[in-house]
Amino acid sequence: MRMTSRDSTRTFDSGSPEATERVGAWLGERVPAGTLFELRGNLGAGKTVFAKGIARGLGVREVVRSPTFSICHIHEGRCRFFHLDAYRLGGPAELLLQGWDDMRAQGVVAVEWGDRIAALLPAERIAVDIEHCGSQSRRLTLRAYGARLAKILAALPAEDPPKSAGAGA
Repeated sequence: MRMTSRDSTRTFDSGSPEATERVGAWLGERVPAGTLFELRGNLGAGKTVFAKGIARGLGVREVVRSPTFSICHIHEGRCRFFHLDAYRLGGPAELLLQGWDDMRAQGVVAVEWGDRIAALLPAERIAVDIEHCGSQSRRLTLRAYGARLAKILAALPAEDPPKSAGAGA
């Protein structure tokens, strides 16, 4: 995994879904409740793979699947993990009716297709852009908005791939 860094932006070239998941897991172990991840990328880019990593880092033991048709899956870990897919939402108001503010207050939130609810996204968040670079390889561009999350992102190691505490690092 190749990594470049600029201010509160980190870019990784991931050679496999497992490596992509490890980046999510490393972050999931370190972010506090109230953190929001905005996951962006084309269909099949790896947004759900990254979310699986966040869940693993949070200590979620159950299987994490795409919430495309149910809009939101809730998982229990060291704090609640809310995994949302905004693709099929009619608009931000629909998410407000599903308890958006409570979700953000109670745990870590990962929103696939977050650009579709841009008006609801908090100023402090981690935006993750995932691009196809081949059949298994992806480019991950992570941007931290807010000093607290920028500090966490700056500590993300450049090793190939970053090892999470749960992986015996």
